[in-house]
Amino acid sequence: MAKSPSPQHTPLPALPASAVSHGCSLAGFAGMVLGAVLLARGSSLSPLEKCLVMIASAVLPMVVYSVVVDRVHRNPSTGLDWSSPRPWGEVWQTTRIKWLGLSAAVVCLGVVYFSVRYYRAAGFALYFEFFERFSLWVLPLSLTYVAWVDRFMVKPRDGYWHAGQAVIGRWHEVDRAILRDFALAWAVKGFFLAFMASILTGPVNGFTDPGTWRNLAGHAAQVFSWGWVNEPNGVAQRLLPLVAALVAEVFFIDILFGGLGYIMTFRPLDTHIRSAHPTLLGWVAALSCYPPLTIMGNGMALDYRQTPEWFYWFAGLPWLALVWASLIVLLVAFYAWSTLVFGMRFSNLTHRGILTHGPYSLTKHPAYLTKVLFWWMVHMPFLNPDSRWEALRNTLLLLFISWVYWLRARTEERHLRTDPVYEQYEAAIAARHALLLTRIRKRLPNIGATSKTAGAEPDDGNRQDPSQEALGATRLR
Repeated sequence: MAKSPSPQHTPLPALPASAVSHGCSLAGFAGMVLGAVLLARGSSLSPLEKCLVMIASAVLPMVVYSVVVDRVHRNPSTGLDWSSPRPWGEVWQTTRIKWLGLSAAVVCLGVVYFSVRYYRAAGFALYFEFFERFSLWVLPLSLTYVAWVDRFMVKPRDGYWHAGQAVIGRWHEVDRAILRDFALAWAVKGFFLAFMASILTGPVNGFTDPGTWRNLAGHAAQVFSWGWVNEPNGVAQRLLPLVAALVAEVFFIDILFGGLGYIMTFRPLDTHIRSAHPTLLGWVAALSCYPPLTIMGNGMALDYRQTPEWFYWFAGLPWLALVWASLIVLLVAFYAWSTLVFGMRFSNLTHRGILTHGPYSLTKHPAYLTKVLFWWMVHMPFLNPDSRWEALRNTLLLLFISWVYWLRARTEERHLRTDPVYEQYEAAIAARHALLLTRIRKRLPNIGATSKTAGAEPDDGNRQDPSQEALGATRLR
C-alpha cells in the first residue's frame, strides 16, 4: 500500500483563479513610477493636472495589459457578448431609459455634495475643480459609453435601466432589488471617490518631488552610517525620519491605487461592480472608519494615541529600535501591496471579483491585518509614562477599533459568499492554514529532541490573518 505523504510534503491546496493578474498590477506599478519620474523632471502643471497624470500613468498600462494579455473583455462575468451586437433601433429603446437613470444618479450626488457642509472643506476643491473643468467632456463621453456597452449586453435591463424607469414613474417595470443595489453602488462611488480625491494632492506632490527622494536618501545614509546607535537621541533624530519618509511614500501607492479603483468601474474591463454590500451593519462598520463619520481620529472619542509612540520607548535600545522600525515598514509595504494587487478593482463595500493572488493567497484580509498591527506597533497604547490607567484606556480603545475591523471583515465575507468562487477560496485558505498549522505542530516536538541528540534523524511517526502622525501619512482607509 502506498504511504500517504507527510504534512511536510503535502502540497498546499490550490486556490481559484484570481480576478486580477500579477501582470496587471505590475504594469500599473511600472506606469506609476514612470509618471512620477516624468513629473519629477519638472513641469508647470497644476495640482489637479499632476493628479490626473499620475492616475493615467497607472491606469493606461493596466488597461492595455488587461485587454491585450488577460483579455478580460472576453470574460463571461462582463455580461457582454461581442459577437452579437443588438440593432441600434433596439438599443435606443433601452439606452434612452438608462440615460435617465445615469442622470438621476448624478443629480442625487450633486444634491448631496451641495447640501452637506463637509464637502465645502478646502480638501475637496480639487475634486470639484475636475468637474468644473471637464464636465463638458465627461457628459457626452458617459452617454456614448452607456449606449455602446448597452449594444453588447446580454441582459440590458441593468441598474441604470431600472433607475430610469423609476424616474419616469413606471414602477411596475422596476425590480426594486436591482434598483437598491444600483443606488448603493453609486453611494459607494460618491462617498469614497470624493474622500480619496481629498487626500491625493499632498501625496502626489511628495512622491513626484525630487527633494523628497533626496531627503530619503540622506536619511538612509545617516542611518546606515551607524553612528546614530551611539547618540543619546539617535533613534528619534536619525532612525525616525527615515521610517517616516518610507511610510509616507509607501502609503502613496495605497492612496493612488485605492483612488483609481473607484473611477475604473467599466464593464468591458470586467471591473464593474457586481453588487454593493447589502447590510446596514456592514455599512456602519465601514463608514465609521472614515470622515466625517469616524470618531477614531486625533482628539476624538476613540483617540487611542494619548501616549508616546514607539521611538520613545526604544530611545536607549538602538538595535531593537531598528528591528521594530523594520517591522513597521514591512507592515506598511504589505498593506500597500494588498491594495496594489487589486489593479483597477479596489473598492470598499462592493463585490468586483475575487482576488486569490499575492497577499490574498496567504490570508483573506491582509490589509486589515497589517493596518491594525501597524497601529499597535506604532502607538504601543499599552505603555504610558504617566499613568497605568491611561495605558489601559488607550489599549481598550484600540482593542475596540480592532474589533471594528474584525466586524468589517466578517460582514464583507458574508457579502462575498454569494459568489461560489469566494466559497471555494475560503475553503482553500482554511485548508492551507490547517495544513501549515499541522506542519508546525509536527515540527515542534523535534526541536527538543534535536537539541538532546544532535544529528539524530527525526522520527516521522512522532511528529506531531490618513490622518498625519509622527510616522507619516497614516490614514483611515
